[in-house]
Amino acid sequence: MKQEASILLRLSLAFAFSYAAISELMSPDAWLAFFPSWLGQVWPLRDWLVVFAIAEILLAVWIMSGEKLFWAGLIAAAILLAITLSNLFAMDIVFRDLSLCLAAMALAVLNKETKVR
Repeated sequence: MKQEASILLRLSLAFAFSYAAISELMSPDAWLAFFPSWLGQVWPLRDWLVVFAIAEILLAVWIMSGEKLFWAGLIAAAILLAITLSNLFAMDIVFRDLSLCLAAMALAVLNKETKVR
């Protein structure tokens, strides 16, 4: 049962990250408003968007690989929590990210490595 639950969580998270990344690359104007404006003072927002999309694709591949899922889940949860907190003004849109954050935390908990003493 644990393995099946892990697979379902991995599929849902990998799909969410992959879909968002592809959409960001295909329709960047629809996504730029979700990036904090101060980032644009450091580097152009479109460049941040491309880097973030690539990172999302890599994270999706990592999650699907099944390797070190505790860490993949924690990183995914941190990203999703940051997205939610930085976009509280759009909670009617990002509420799903909070649910995905909890799913990522569940993936981490399911795959926490315990040491036997």
